[in-house]
Amino acid sequence: MTGLPICARCGHYVPNDSEPGEGPGVSSMSVPADAEQIWVCLPCGWHEAWQQAHGELGTPDSWPLQVPERFYKGLGSC
Repeated sequence: MTGLPICARCGHYVPNDSEPGEGPGVSSMSVPADAEQIWVCLPCGWHEAWQQAHGELGTPDSWPLQVPERFYKGLGSC
């Protein structure tokens, strides 16, 4: 699967690994509002929302990062 969009945050496919290239993903919450927006995969979008709710949201300086497998399985913070 070459030429498919890759998530800058985790290195998986955008919007997700089961439907690579089928959509745009989500706008990263880690990017400041005045900066150019970066689109991440759906699991990273879930992970960022979870991190923001817990006051742990990082910045693109920490990318790429390891996202817990549960977010790729659609389980969020379970």
